[in-house]
Amino acid sequence: MKNILLLFIVLIFAARSQSVLAQDTLTNKNIIALTKAGMGKKLIIGAIGNSICKFNVGMNSLLELKNLKVEEDVISAMIEKSKSTSDSKSKLGSENGIANSATVNGDNNPINALPSGIYYYDAETGQYKEIESSTFSQSKSGSGLLTSMTYGLAKTKQKAVLSGSKANLQIRATSPLFYFIFDKEKKSLNESSQFIITATNPNQFVLVRLNIPSNKKSRELITGSYNLYQGGNSGVDDDQKILFKFEKLSQGVYKVYPEQTLANGEYCFLYAAGAASAGSTPIQKVFDFGIGN
Repeated sequence: MKNILLLFIVLIFAARSQSVLAQDTLTNKNIIALTKAGMGKKLIIGAIGNSICKFNVGMNSLLELKNLKVEEDVISAMIEKSKSTSDSKSKLGSENGIANSATVNGDNNPINALPSGIYYYDAETGQYKEIESSTFSQSKSGSGLLTSMTYGLAKTKQKAVLSGSKANLQIRATSPLFYFIFDKEKKSLNESSQFIITATNPNQFVLVRLNIPSNKKSRELITGSYNLYQGGNSGVDDDQKILFKFEKLSQGVYKVYPEQTLANGEYCFLYAAGAASAGSTPIQKVFDFGIGN
């Protein structure tokens, strides 16, 4: 009789706890707190299933959860909850790059009201932040001294220069999520785009990390090199390129995300067709941003 009564009390307590948890929006911080408090995984998973949740399930966050002893079953439940798109109020995009074309096509989705351009999706605020374009202010090449000293073997590099040591948009996330919205009629990223007139998808762009010179007054992109024996070549230096993936969500709308975590620094999306000439004719339009600065 005593055991039956004890079991009854435990069941009532579990139901009440789950009901209270379900009233709040659960975050990573809540899951960590419940784990530290010794609450069992079944209770936590039940709360996840019956609550409004806003989890961060990016790579760094998953590692943090694992290090803080959150059980794998609970982490799996968090990931599955984040992937769910059945709730019409769910926000488009997250740090781990989950999105759905049906969500984009919804009439009430804010992305449908955005003009063409490139946007960073801030998962913390739910805002789409436009990446304003910049233009190279000048081009320059090395002094050629090293080439001369090595009898033409060493290469002299050509560079395109952006003014200022930092982009206007600075991003804290190291696994950022971007959206490319193309003008379907003009086949460009915005109406005033003079130099991007034929771009129709992100595959026509390159993502590069910009170099910061020692004076820290500008940002530089290597656009070519030459020596006496091999002649010259043009194009973005492979060492500066960052690979990215993209998914088409609807006509003219693409989700774009880097294949790797981005280190602190300055970056830009560059129209690939103009990259080769940027060193000699610094009019190429770029979409620049910084990470972690």
